[in-house]
Amino acid sequence: MAVFKIVPIVIIIAALLILYVNTPTWRAICITTLSMLMVILFIDGNALSRIENYHKALKLLDMKNKTTNKM
Repeated sequence: MAVFKIVPIVIIIAALLILYVNTPTWRAICITTLSMLMVILFIDGNALSRIENYHKALKLLDMKNKTTNKM
């Protein structure tokens, strides 16, 4: 997943820019970007865990169907 590699790097860059840039416009841009990316990372992390659980449930159901069809 590219999201879990790229987004943290951009978050770090935005956080560093907040420390080194003194103009209010750029600070606001960095804070907004940081906030948005943190929310995206949180939502995508939750979606990934739900997809993994759903996939496990489908595999289990498929295995049950295969064993019942053999009888």
